[in-house]
Amino acid sequence: VFDEPLCRGCDFQLPSNAIALMTLGPNITKDKFMQGAGRMRKLDMGQKLVIAGGSDIFRQIQDLAGKSAKDIVNSIDVLRWVMQNNIKENEKSLIPW
Repeated sequence: VFDEPLCRGCDFQLPSNAIALMTLGPNITKDKFMQGAGRMRKLDMGQKLVIAGGSDIFRQIQDLAGKSAKDIVNSIDVLRWVMQNNIKENEKSLIPW
């Protein structure tokens, strides 16, 4: 298990056939998502990333993508949702700044 504090800034030598499970939380931003996915240095060259989350998370992703509950969520949909979370977080921090 590589949680955020453990894997930030570390370079692990994972096997070429490693499969990672990444869980999505409600407000995950681009930075945290990319830090987690970035541990897989050979994605699309043997390594795989499986993205998991609760039904509420995937409902949000589907809503943002304009998909129905029956439609499959793909990696582009997840990245758009993560970027939307990033925008929301930036907007929150601008007001106090």
